[in-house]
Amino acid sequence: MKVIILGTSWPYRGGIAAFNERLARQYQSEGHDVEIVTFTLQYPKIFFPGKTQYSDEPAPSGLKISRKLNSINPFNWLRTGFYVKKRQPDLLVTPFWLPFMAPALGTVCRIAKSKRTRRISVVHNLIPHEHRFGDKLFSGFFVKSNDGFVTLSRSVLEEYPGSGPAGPARPGRPCRSDSGGRGRTARCSAGPRIWPGGPSDQSAGSDRCRPW
Repeated sequence: MKVIILGTSWPYRGGIAAFNERLARQYQSEGHDVEIVTFTLQYPKIFFPGKTQYSDEPAPSGLKISRKLNSINPFNWLRTGFYVKKRQPDLLVTPFWLPFMAPALGTVCRIAKSKRTRRISVVHNLIPHEHRFGDKLFSGFFVKSNDGFVTLSRSVLEEYPGSGPAGPARPGRPCRSDSGGRGRTARCSAGPRIWPGGPSDQSAGSDRCRPW
């Protein structure tokens, strides 16, 4: 299976980058062809409160990382979308953690849509704890750009808008998680499906991650 992970990776640092690289290695270990499509510009400097966005570690070995996406350039979003579409992945995995990224990530996902490509988002956070104007609008745009979701916690699932673009999420049949426990699926009255953490075991401190 050909997999593209769209999101943060080296040379950027942080938990999302580490998560994506770990997920890519797991897919590789199961025999899949994996590429991470990451940013040429992630956050403009004026919006980044930390010391640096960049890692001081060497590039991770054995991973194909392509720097393509500029988070604030709409023309680049189109270019990156057609790049992904041309690659014809079987699975496009897009981690989501911040509404600011929704226009860029959502546009790429929409362009990449095809009968072959299944677009799944791993939702770390749907609505920030500190609400900003436009958060729900941007998140709603991103929600409509995917075929399904994995949420990493029940609390994130509950952030899904009850009257949003895909309608109310409601519990579905139980599903088995990687750890052998019982997760629970959720379905929407219309639009994408949501799986709250069932296909992966990504609790704090866990190094296990099973692709769905």
